[in-house]
Amino acid sequence: MFCMKELPTREDFRPLEVYSSLEPSSMLLFYQFLRSGSDLLTIFNDYLISHGISQGRFVVLLILRRRVAGFAPSDLAESAGVTRATMTGLMDGLERDGFVKRYHLDEDKRRTNVKITKKGEDLLESIFPDYFLSIANLMSDVTDEERDVISNFLSKLDLGISNWKLKGNKNVA
Repeated sequence: MFCMKELPTREDFRPLEVYSSLEPSSMLLFYQFLRSGSDLLTIFNDYLISHGISQGRFVVLLILRRRVAGFAPSDLAESAGVTRATMTGLMDGLERDGFVKRYHLDEDKRRTNVKITKKGEDLLESIFPDYFLSIANLMSDVTDEERDVISNFLSKLDLGISNWKLKGNKNVA
């Protein structure tokens, strides 16, 4: 979580101009994204908690909803961006609560898939109306053209993040 509510100004960067790599406009944008992303994540988590579901469980159900045939747990973990161990824990809880069902792909029972159940679908259906309305309200002041620009920018930012990871950079900020 990024907790800096009062962001620096261009003037705040003047003493740091001794660093040739400093780009104040990039730093300001970086901090704005960190703060907005953190605030969005907090809003998202609070919303899901008010519906009795964690972000991890919600993401898994969303992914499972896309594929009728189900997913192998390892593929599901990759799609959700979590480890296999984390996915196992999520699956155990979701299955215990009746939101997903594991089933064997063959008779030797070594390969399993996971599917969303009717109860899991019903949970998503109960969340979606307010969820979509909340997102629409949140984005209401952003024009379609601005959304396209932001989407293109975020795609470039994602590429930069991927390149950062490929180079083995672990620390940022």
